[in-house]
Formats: sequence, structure tokens, C-alpha cells
Amino acid sequence: MKPKPKRVRGMLDVDQRNADQVVGRAELMDAGLVTYASTFTSPNPAEPKFASQIALTSAAQIAARKGGAGMSAARDVQVGILLDMMHSELVYMQSVANAATPDQAVQILLQGGVAIAGVGRHQQDILTISQSQPGASVMLEANVSALLGPYLRRKHFFSWEYTLDGKTFVARPSTPEGLTTVPGLTALTTVGFRVAVTVAKTPMGPWSQIVNFLVH
Repeated sequence: MKPKPKRVRGMLDVDQRNADQVVGRAELMDAGLVTYASTFTSPNPAEPKFASQIALTSAAQIAARKGGAGMSAARDVQVGILLDMMHSELVYMQSVANAATPDQAVQILLQGGVAIAGVGRHQQDILTISQSQPGASVMLEANVSALLGPYLRRKHFFSWEYTLDGKTFVARPSTPEGLTTVPGLTALTTVGFRVAVTVAKTPMGPWSQIVNFLVH
């Protein structure tokens, strides 16, 4: 018997304690629901209700940043409500993707603004690291199509960071392209790199997993 193709699975891929990441992913999902309304014909919750909760959560995060009694707790309540809605939307998007071929499913989930798990879409593939020769700058190349999905033609820029201990990160200048270099790293040192993308005026998307590289 012919083996069944592996199911393509979508995921939110956000730190649920990070309100900015949650809102950023929700905005990508909402943009997908609007742009690809012919694909996502019956979102749950309905798009206007989802968009309204995104706005409420974003406003609560702004208020929490300004401080004041109870603002952080109020923000956390709104984040929790938004996360519940995001999980519900993800279940719906997954049901649409499950009815398609694996290749179509990948495209559907990307259009929905969610991350992909499985079918060769490993987080490590998000970032490729190389060095032309010992002592040269380390070159980083992001998987632009995987990071941007349906938003390739929208204005965007990439943020870059590296770490020596996995806890403290050093930011590098952002770039409009998915390429950058990091000079001056110490040879025979293992350095971790990560990348994130910002689309148009939405908050920055989630950081990729750290990819470690031994500098030569």
C-alpha cells in the first residue's frame, strides 16, 4: 500500500508570555483571513470579532507599558482571550489545510499567517550560516519565503541577534534583505544566531530558534 503523506501541521510559534509576539502573530493571522477570505470562508471566531480582540489587546499592552495599578494584569487577561481565539482560528485553518494536498496545505497555512511544523519545514532551515574562510565574517541567510509566506511583496525588514551564552543577545543592524554578516567573532567559539522579520507596520514577528555555529 502507498504510504499516506504526512499531515502538514500549523502552529502559533509564539511565547505566550510575550504580548508583543502574541499580537504580532494574531495580526498576521487576521491579515491572512482578510486577504484570503475566499480560502478561509468560515473563520472561528469571525474576522471582525478577532480583529476587535487584537485591537483591545494591543491597547492593553500600550497601557501596561505606561504603568499604573492593575494595567499588567488587565493586559494579561486580554492576551489570554486573544490566545484562545488564535488557537480556535488555528484549528479552523488546520481543517482547511487538511482537506488539501500537502503542498497546498503548506500554502494555506502560510496564507493564514501561522508557522509550519513538519514536512521538511524545520526551524533550522529558517537560517543558514556559513563562513568563506577562517577569520572571515560569518554570513547569515534567512529563508525569506518561509518567514514571509504570503507577504513577500509587502514592505519588510529583518532583525538579527547573536549570543555566546544563550541568554544575553547582541543585536545587529536590521536589513531590508534576508542577508547579513557578523564580523570580528572569536575563532573556535560557538555562537548562536537568530532572525526575526517585521512586515509593514505590524509588530516584529517571533524570533527563530537559535542556530549554533562554530566560528573558524
